[in-house]
Amino acid sequence: MVIAIMQELQMRKGFFPEHTTIETIYFGGGTPSVLSEKELRSILKTVYSQFSIAENPEITLEANPEDINGAKLAQWKKAGINRLSIGVQSFYDEHLHWMNRLHTGEGAITAVMRAQDSGLENITIDLIMGIPHMTQHDWENNLDDALSIGVPHMSVYALTVEPKTALAHQVKHQKIGLPEEEAVAQQFLRAHERLTAEGYEHYEISSYSLPGKHSRHNSAYWNRKAYLGIGPSAHSYLQNTRSWNKANNTFYLKQLNNGSLPIAETEVLAAEDVYHEYIMTGLRKAEGISDVWIQEQMGFSLRETFSAELISWEEKELCTWEKEQLRLTPAGWMIADHLIAALFL
Repeated sequence: MVIAIMQELQMRKGFFPEHTTIETIYFGGGTPSVLSEKELRSILKTVYSQFSIAENPEITLEANPEDINGAKLAQWKKAGINRLSIGVQSFYDEHLHWMNRLHTGEGAITAVMRAQDSGLENITIDLIMGIPHMTQHDWENNLDDALSIGVPHMSVYALTVEPKTALAHQVKHQKIGLPEEEAVAQQFLRAHERLTAEGYEHYEISSYSLPGKHSRHNSAYWNRKAYLGIGPSAHSYLQNTRSWNKANNTFYLKQLNNGSLPIAETEVLAAEDVYHEYIMTGLRKAEGISDVWIQEQMGFSLRETFSAELISWEEKELCTWEKEQLRLTPAGWMIADHLIAALFL
């Protein structure tokens, strides 16, 4: 598969407009931590040979705590990795067992500390809210542990139930009960209070970072900048056009062997779709969305078109206006999906 990925990279050389400089490279999806130093080096060498790369790019690797050891860390550093995304999810063993994770809470802390000791200090971890049987006390302890290891970036997500999964089946048949929305909301607010009090900036709904440590990669996505995805199922975006690769490994490889890009489908966004994406990504960010942009691009004023809704939200302290920028408050972020959908055309 590594050879196929390098082949696709070579075929994608002209994807970006001329003079585009790549600022971030992200190894994610699946288990990229199983790649050897040689494989990582080969992929990165191909990236550098096909595209113009910034002088100090952010190069992130997703890794599970159980994959992290001294040898691996040394290999990743030598290959060029300078940022780790570690799938912690919880520091409670019973929660990790329920999520079928292989690591323990202690193992997660050890993994982060090993990475820091190796010099790979630019680390992000994720924490999951709304796990069945998670008490507020459990959540406080999770936050205690997360803050104690001093990582510069954290992502805080609510547990999601994906359709057609074992969890969805268990929830449907009441074999597992999920926490009430109010309990999850309280966990979110508590995380916001604790993290911002410790100097973390809440720059996106799920993302907190110390100053200067925002995820450059994710920020580019939320700002609707062009990105190129390589490998099975990978998505790409350029100039209001989205495409995605074949998900099946066999079909992906067959297409490449035939000398064709393994693209499954391509979608050109209509003006209304562009507006909807701007609302969806923009209201996730702390800076919010610009009514000036909407007037220039769409020919109408958000503030005027949705005046009744927006006035009601302001009264309920779900949003604020500042210099034609609409921003959600922490209370608004908790129901962001509902608010976003209300602004669709």
